[in-house]
Amino acid sequence: MASDQSGLGRTSDSEMLAMASLLPATDLPAAFQYGHNDFVALPALLAERGYETLSAIPYLPAFWNRHVTHSAYGFARTLTQKDFRPGTRVGLGLDDRNFLVQMLEQLDTTKQPFFAFLLTLSLHHPYNHFPADLSTLDPKVADDSPLGNYLAAMHFLDRAVEEFFVGLEESGLLEETIVVLYGDHDARLSTEPGLAQKVGAEDGPPGWSLFDRVPLMIWVPGEQAPRGVVEDPVGLSDLPVTLLALLVIDPGLHAFVGRNLLGGPLSGPVARPNNHFLDATHYFRSRGPKFEKGECVLLSSRSEVDVEACRGAYESAKRQRVVSARVLEYDLQLEVSRYLQESAPLSDRR
Repeated sequence: MASDQSGLGRTSDSEMLAMASLLPATDLPAAFQYGHNDFVALPALLAERGYETLSAIPYLPAFWNRHVTHSAYGFARTLTQKDFRPGTRVGLGLDDRNFLVQMLEQLDTTKQPFFAFLLTLSLHHPYNHFPADLSTLDPKVADDSPLGNYLAAMHFLDRAVEEFFVGLEESGLLEETIVVLYGDHDARLSTEPGLAQKVGAEDGPPGWSLFDRVPLMIWVPGEQAPRGVVEDPVGLSDLPVTLLALLVIDPGLHAFVGRNLLGGPLSGPVARPNNHFLDATHYFRSRGPKFEKGECVLLSSRSEVDVEACRGAYESAKRQRVVSARVLEYDLQLEVSRYLQESAPLSDRR
């Protein structure tokens, strides 16, 4: 699981986190404010190494400015609503099963190696309805409440992903492909006490804040591939760094704020919006511009402690935000990455 780092830009923020390892802007969605930046992102870095790059979402290309940002991230092709055969609409668009079936057809004919970024739509707020003929859950569970519709949509997505993996295996792609599954942001379900109890969150602070996480799973083929669970707090900003490391590409030569999740014990906080952060020992919730007014919670006991216990991690998270904000505002990611590469020993430049 990863801590939700998205801000005003929601899904588009998570795309920037997962592609370019930069934190969201605080005033406006970065997808609109900085969509034309020279990003150093996963698709561009892999394209330089001979990968075909493809993104796909069965929705309107202008939504969250994707017709601009996906090109800026380095995707050579982006498939949108017009590129898919029509089917059942669930959530925002084409149902996930239909979408992934059609994407298997696309991937089967895509030149290898490739990097494909697929965005599903069935599991999307406000969960007003889920088609009864697609639901495979007990009606008592998948009732017509927001939570019931959410569970039905989640189960539908789970089955669609299972079929997608089977399709990858049958096509021979699975044993040659790293597969990443992540959630872009929280579900936006009401944080009422009854729901907290149902999903296992603590009722009241900091329970919901600590529960504000998204799925993050990386499947790597091969018997020697890393296995296990990263127990320390992580964020989607760590994803690009980790994937580059898995592909033996030095992420340290690029202007990223994330960490390699497979590089040993993790240090430092996961910076979250509104000056909050989470690290291995503390959760900090800001209560305004002054650090001293914030709430510092010791995770082992879930109890509030002296705010000074969070001072060091707070300053570290603040630096991440400041650096990321400056990189976005002044369009520095490419320039800083070039500087890092020129400053590196010749043996490290790849």
